[in-house]
Amino acid sequence: MSTQSPIHTLLFTIPRTASNLATQLLNLPSQPGIHRHPEDGYIFLPALIERFKHDLPGKSISDWTPSQKAALKEAFAQSFTSYTAFLATASAEGKSTYIKEHINWLLDPISETSFLDPSPTPTSPSTYFLPEHPPGTHPPPKDPNNVTCLPDAFLLRDISPTFLIRHPALTFPSALRNALSNQGPDVVLAATQTQWWECTYRWTRALWTFYATTSDSGFRRETRDPRVTFPIVLDAGDLGDEGLVRRYAEVVGLEGAKVRFGWEAEGLEGVGRLEARMKDTLLKSTGVIGGKLRGDLQREKEGWREEFGEVLAGRLEGLVEEAMGDYEFLRGVRFRG
Repeated sequence: MSTQSPIHTLLFTIPRTASNLATQLLNLPSQPGIHRHPEDGYIFLPALIERFKHDLPGKSISDWTPSQKAALKEAFAQSFTSYTAFLATASAEGKSTYIKEHINWLLDPISETSFLDPSPTPTSPSTYFLPEHPPGTHPPPKDPNNVTCLPDAFLLRDISPTFLIRHPALTFPSALRNALSNQGPDVVLAATQTQWWECTYRWTRALWTFYATTSDSGFRRETRDPRVTFPIVLDAGDLGDEGLVRRYAEVVGLEGAKVRFGWEAEGLEGVGRLEARMKDTLLKSTGVIGGKLRGDLQREKEGWREEFGEVLAGRLEGLVEEAMGDYEFLRGVRFRG
């Protein structure tokens, strides 16, 4: 058992940022110092299911019904309980943890609505989604850059954040292909707000800012390397750099020697439909596919109209261009090994 304090890493992502590749490279099943989650994360998947069941992504909370609010609150509460129990087990074993979660699955609907409409959003106990406060009461104040439903104190004192980004010209078309495969063109064409909710780095930058600017003395910035501090940003474009990935592993308390850059390809037999779609490229691969990590906006744009048609290609261009400022900012503060 390590004499150093455990590090409970939460890898914050958005869909299609190569998070499955990142955890594959880190080789979590072979990392002796962690208490491993069976799915390597996605603990808050029940909250996502509730959102999509009622078509809530990108929808102002003022348009939600009381039952929709109650169902999402319950899903968040159950997921949060599962996560804290998982961390408690790891702590009892003296082990670290490493899990991944999509930020937009964790979004506080009030934060979400404020991006939709900058005018003040009416709030009441029915619009608060933070777990661990009595029903019908006002929770403690929350930093506006904490766009999630997780309490400030939990984010600052119980976990250590890494943010994974990937060039929007690769991430957003991949998300669109996924949506077309799962939902079909008619639904996707009508789902403007859902794509806006999913294809953005605004949530990532806000949460990074929350961590980077906090004065809370309970936030432990120290990593295993005194030259590196939390929060950490990883760019998927750097995942092909073996030395960088090994260094990152060591910084967050994993064993760099356990990192792997090759593996046996796996079939899709017995894999659920959702998991298969999320991991299709990874399961068929035997290592890092470099061309899928680094983006070139102009080159990628050339094929979008042929692949997606005029309307979706135009929408995609708008999403990518809008996200580039946040992406470039985050890339500027990324971990460089």
